[in-house]
Amino acid sequence: MSTTHRPDDLSHLRLPPHGSSVGAARRFVTAALEALGLDDDLVDDAALATSELVTNSVLHARTPLDVHVQLSDGVVRVCVDDDDASLPVLRDYGSTATTGRGLAVVSELAAEVGAEPRPGGKRVWFTLRTAPDTAPATPVLPGLPTVAHGRAPAGRTAVVIDLPVALWEAARRHEEAALREMALFHGERLPEAFDAWEWFNAAMTAHTQVDRAVEHQVHEQRRAAAELTGPRARPALPGIETVTVPVPLEDDLPDRLAQLLRTLEEAEWRAAAGQLLIRPALREVVALRDWRCEQVIAQAQGAPPRAWPDVLADDDVARPHGRHVREAVLAPEWDADGVRRAAAPVVAVDDHDRVLAVSAPAAARFGWEPAELEGRRVVSLVPARLRDAHVAAFTRHQVAGRGAVLERDFVLPVLRGDGGEAPCRVHLEATKVSGRTVFLAWLR
Repeated sequence: MSTTHRPDDLSHLRLPPHGSSVGAARRFVTAALEALGLDDDLVDDAALATSELVTNSVLHARTPLDVHVQLSDGVVRVCVDDDDASLPVLRDYGSTATTGRGLAVVSELAAEVGAEPRPGGKRVWFTLRTAPDTAPATPVLPGLPTVAHGRAPAGRTAVVIDLPVALWEAARRHEEAALREMALFHGERLPEAFDAWEWFNAAMTAHTQVDRAVEHQVHEQRRAAAELTGPRARPALPGIETVTVPVPLEDDLPDRLAQLLRTLEEAEWRAAAGQLLIRPALREVVALRDWRCEQVIAQAQGAPPRAWPDVLADDDVARPHGRHVREAVLAPEWDADGVRRAAAPVVAVDDHDRVLAVSAPAAARFGWEPAELEGRRVVSLVPARLRDAHVAAFTRHQVAGRGAVLERDFVLPVLRGDGGEAPCRVHLEATKVSGRTVFLAWLR
């Protein structure tokens, strides 16, 4: 049974190592900070960061845990204590990644993040400032070691050919978020004595094993490229870097990859049904997931390797992907006609990368009729060489709930109705409609 008390200005909550503890901790921190009259955005950031720390504790430490909240000198400090002495490992997923295994989401939200041993276990903590801070975010997380790149695989291997790196990085973020969501979803419905981590251990270890091989090969390829001089040292265009990866066929990896696919397919339809906190993945992310897992499974059975295919046709208007995924309809109070009647060039896009509404000036700028654009996926309007980069950026926003291009201008090449390209300066805004995100792209 959870209990709370307030020694001075410190709030404290003790929780069991169970999936339900994540939601309980989030509600506890939200209530504690709202009672202090703090800004809604700060409260939301603190609740999200707390969820990440508690999720890590539930899945990895698997011991009772304590959440502490304190406000002192304009700084909110949240600590999560457990009885596992192993400090969390920092992995580089970029500033907007939200897979808690690297705690990158916490470092993105917080002023400071750290981890330290304590008698009988460890403490992981973060701080948030109640006043605006113009100083850059702390780049180093005290006490969090970085993961080393593993040794090159040896022995019998499968070969994953021409893996698109930007798309893989985005897929990994979404998949790890989905696996964590599934563990917590089922963990909340299992007896507290049942280990939610073990329930998904086969899927999670298979995912880690394959992606560790990819991570190693990407690291080696980039290291070798950095040593080159002359014209060959020029970096590839964004989104077109590929890598060929040997994956060791160890133990029961093919069987565990099959379990991984089943688990992620379940996550997709549960996400589409609104049962998880994540949105369903874009079809390219699902295609890459299926292809890289199925390549290893098929090659273990003697099939020849096949390179990554182009899964998007130029005329794709992209119905929802997957056997179980159905279109989720936006609430009726959102007025698409307001965009259609706008005198300014503006496009509305939903949170599955689909064009909802287009103003006549926006369509005319690129030689389209509005009706030709509505219902299409935005990725089908991006030049083929940049599509993986677009999907990667969109997936980062899906998983993180924020993105590097929001609320600022950027230039994006767009396909014209006649098949040509035209550069477009875009200012992107996001708004919530009954729990869904609608993006408004204002064309400059």
